Amino acid sequence: MGLSHSSTYHSSHIRSVTESGPIIVEPHSEIYPRLPVEDFIRCDNETYSPQFELFVQSYQAMYDRPHTDMRSYYQVAGIHSLPWTAYDGVTGGIHEYKNETDWAIGRWGGYCQHGSVLFAPWHRPYVLLMESLVINEAKKIALQYPDNEREKYVEAANQLRFPYFDWADEKAIKGLPDVFIVAELEIKTPKGKEKVKNPLKSYTLPVDLSFPLGKGYNPTDKPNYTIPSSNYNPFTPAGYPTVRHPNANYEDQCDLMNQNISLYVSTVFRPGVYQMLQINDYLKFSNHGIRSNGTEMEALFQAHPPPLVVVGFAHFASLEVYHDMFHFAAGGPGGHMSVPDISGFDPLFFFHHTAVDQNININGTYTEELYSVVNDYTDLTPFRKSETEFWKPSTVRDIEKLGYTYPEL
Repeated sequence: MGLSHSSTYHSSHIRSVTESGPIIVEPHSEIYPRLPVEDFIRCDNETYSPQFELFVQSYQAMYDRPHTDMRSYYQVAGIHSLPWTAYDGVTGGIHEYKNETDWAIGRWGGYCQHGSVLFAPWHRPYVLLMESLVINEAKKIALQYPDNEREKYVEAANQLRFPYFDWADEKAIKGLPDVFIVAELEIKTPKGKEKVKNPLKSYTLPVDLSFPLGKGYNPTDKPNYTIPSSNYNPFTPAGYPTVRHPNANYEDQCDLMNQNISLYVSTVFRPGVYQMLQINDYLKFSNHGIRSNGTEMEALFQAHPPPLVVVGFAHFASLEVYHDMFHFAAGGPGGHMSVPDISGFDPLFFFHHTAVDQNININGTYTEELYSVVNDYTDLTPFRKSETEFWKPSTVRDIEKLGYTYPEL
């Protein structure tokens, strides 16, 4: 089974600055809670039901944007890792990631921070960006409702915040809620009650994602699809959806996924989060790259040359370790959620990271060299606070200043 490094991704400027100016991640003007998804989807709740209906339509609206649009789901999901190109013109200057050389030394090709104290603070403006774009779509959709309902939906759009799936809650022992599994949802749109395609089940790739593997190891080989070894990034051809625990026909195995999640809730997530919250050293609490003696591990993911080499995880029950475990439990072998380079494209990704945010680099990133020093004032690229400044860990600490909170708080 071979891995070809496609020239599709050799250009660092496939994703240039948006025509309407750089993307600014702005705080919300008012504070409203991010809700557990189980509450958010309740159709009998007059407050949350309009929010959910707008959310579904807004997620789909981001899917429907041209994939070259910086505000499209494809572009935002691709910030995390693949396609390893500059988002909105944020290159890092002389430190910009170069496919031709950096992939061979194991440098991370996305912007995300893993194995670093910046793991939690970097993902905070990332979720905030997705949340803001969803809200912007919701506000436009709300204005399309009939006169007698418009005010209700306009207010729902104003209060809308990104929901989360709390995998350490007792309710999670049942597995993922059906809203992530069913093919269609019935919601009230501006046209009335309609059955719509469920955008939370999967995302269909508009272009090829990752690189073709040997015969039998690509989705086009279904019904004889063989899940590639975890040493390789699975290939997703254009027109194919993201999957969770895929079978030989490249279909979700939802029962298997929920069995995994149920097992993890009782044996890993709940006891693990309890252990994690006993740690009073943020370095050890924050990420999976710290040894028992407090020193940093070498690069954990030699990510791009074949084969992928996973060096191992750190000693501590860290926030990132349990974050990792949910990725594996939900995605399964060959599933998008299980693979760091492609996990951002599964719609479940942002519900997961909103839960991680609730709990609040040695690998390098697209704009940082391997082993660069990071601290409270490191730019959290590519997330702009203004046209001249990026968000920093020191500026994302207070979530109320960002315009959201959580029910428990």
